Amino acid sequence: MDTVSGVPLWSAYRTTTSAVASTDTGAYLVADDGSSWLAVCIDEDRQRTRAQDFVVSYGLGATRPRVDRSEPAGWVGSEMIWCSTRTEKDTILAWIDAHPVWIWRWPADRAGTYADGGLTRASLADRASTARIHQAGRPDRDLLIAWVEQ
Repeated sequence: MDTVSGVPLWSAYRTTTSAVASTDTGAYLVADDGSSWLAVCIDEDRQRTRAQDFVVSYGLGATRPRVDRSEPAGWVGSEMIWCSTRTEKDTILAWIDAHPVWIWRWPADRAGTYADGGLTRASLADRASTARIHQAGRPDRDLLIAWVEQ
């Protein structure tokens, strides 16, 4: 985007000399077309697995198994998002409902200095679920979002 006479105007694509990286420690849900975003607090980044199928079989009289596998097809994972209020939880769920495909903007990784956390284009892979963090009358909740890379 360029600003002309105080008005932001989208420009044509151009090549930069270096990759654009972010050291932002926040996590975001970003619309697939970049038109909107929502900051989220990832409480737990759960295990990610590659989407890939395997079939192991033993033929009659075989001394070793036969392994057939598909090509890797991206990643599957889930994120536990901390919501401080019910309104925040409802806002995140409404945003995901309105955006069937979105981009995870991951927080920067820290290894001495901050390094860009990257992006993952994703959609829901299972039903979202919510749970109380404390078994008491408090408004904060954990919201589990299972996703699959697109």
